Amino acid sequence: MKNNRKKVMILTNHSYMLYRFRKELIEELMKNYEVVLSMPFVGHHEDFINMGLRCIETKMERRGVNPIHDFSLMKFYKKILQEENPDLVITYSIKPNVYGGLMCEKLNIPFYANVQGLGTAFQKPGLAQFATVLYKTAFKKVKTVFFENQVNADIHVTDTVIAPGGSVIYCDEAMEHLKSIGKVIYLKLSLESLSKRLGNLKGRGVLLKDGQSLKDLYEERVPLYEKYADITIDEEGKDLDESLRAILEIIHIKEQGK
Repeated sequence: MKNNRKKVMILTNHSYMLYRFRKELIEELMKNYEVVLSMPFVGHHEDFINMGLRCIETKMERRGVNPIHDFSLMKFYKKILQEENPDLVITYSIKPNVYGGLMCEKLNIPFYANVQGLGTAFQKPGLAQFATVLYKTAFKKVKTVFFENQVNADIHVTDTVIAPGGSVIYCDEAMEHLKSIGKVIYLKLSLESLSKRLGNLKGRGVLLKDGQSLKDLYEERVPLYEKYADITIDEEGKDLDESLRAILEIIHIKEQGK
């Protein structure tokens, strides 16, 4: 029986992150569209296959700037787009946005881009200009651009305290940018104390995946907080004033040591 459903193709740079944060979106798309995924296989791709999705393994240097490798990626995108002939394409992250977008424009395929953070390229002046030109060229005929992490990845301030949402820790580009403009402070707290502070999770805007507990989320995020922290402050047993004094004292010590 011929499949008359329209086809959506998703181009991304990370199968694990796509599954963790876009699984529900993909499940909704599957109700009305045939969905095909193009991505490096770095975790959870088998889960996508078990959901009934076709997955195309895509070789990609996520942070590389080798023009030969990037040109090969662009050729690969042209090849699979011609073969799949999707009705529309959704792209995530800089290389799928740029190279996938350019090939969609060339082949007259409508596409929607998701910018999750401008990336480390925009922290390097010469490379930033080149990346800007690529984005402008690729987005000439884009249907819609969703700026998901712009606030975190494009902050340029001084003498300011930035308190982003906890999920920012999953975005390498945003965290690297925040570290480049200041000190990242991790306010360390036990799971028990955190649970008491949060109270009603839904009321505090804490979103958990199906079957995920606060303990699961805590154990997932703590290693990332520790990875990016320039300063760690033990919050256990401290009230707001005590925490603030501890932060100011440590910052003062750090400044004196320069």
